[in-house]
Amino acid sequence: MKNRSELLEQILKCREEAGLWKIEEKEIIPSLCTKKCIIRYSLTSENFGKCDVVSILRSLSSHQIESIDEIYYEA
Repeated sequence: MKNRSELLEQILKCREEAGLWKIEEKEIIPSLCTKKCIIRYSLTSENFGKCDVVSILRSLSSHQIESIDEIYYEA
């Protein structure tokens, strides 16, 4: 993603395709490195059903996310 406006466009398109969704946090796994954490959650979407997600967040600092890697699998 080259700029923030692309991210907003991607999120809005996803919202339109998925319909309403609900996120249920299952687990937050901290890392020894303070610039990374893993979040596991359930995502239930009106149009796509339910899946579980493992998301790895990395930050440049304590206030900005540098990258998000996600793995989706059927619940």
